[in-house]
Amino acid sequence: MRHPVTSAVLLIFSLALTGAVKDKIYLTIGATSHSTTSQRIAPESADTNCFSSADGTTNCQTTFTPPRVRQVISNVVEANSQRYLITCRASWMGSNCTSMTDGDTFQAEIEGTTMWVHGRNGGNQGKGIRVKYKILDIRPVVN
Repeated sequence: MRHPVTSAVLLIFSLALTGAVKDKIYLTIGATSHSTTSQRIAPESADTNCFSSADGTTNCQTTFTPPRVRQVISNVVEANSQRYLITCRASWMGSNCTSMTDGDTFQAEIEGTTMWVHGRNGGNQGKGIRVKYKILDIRPVVN
C-alpha cells in the first residue's frame, strides 16, 4: 500500500514536469524589420614608449588600441497574430547574432523571455545554428 504523502509528492512532481514542457512554445516566425546600433564598451587608447640612446637620439613608439564596440541587433518578427521585438548583442567577429532578412521565416522556441531562433549561418546552405534573442516586447498584430 502506498503512503498518501508519497503519492501526492509524485503527483505534484509529475505535474511540475508536465508544466515545464508546456512552458516552452514552438512556433514559426516571419521577420518584418530590423535595426543595428553600436555601443562602445571600451574606449580607444594610445601608449607611447620612448628610449634614448647614448648618442643622444630618442626613439619613440606608439601603440594604438582601437575602441571595443558591441553591435546590438533588433529584429521585429511575427507569429500567431503576435509581434515580437527581439534583440541580441554581437561582441565579436563571427557572432551568430545578426539581423534577419525581412520576409524570411524561421523555426523558433520561446522559454520565458528568451526566444531561440533556428537558422543557417551564411545563407540557406550553411551550417545550422541556434541564436539566443531576448524578447523586449510582445504586442498583438493590428491589421
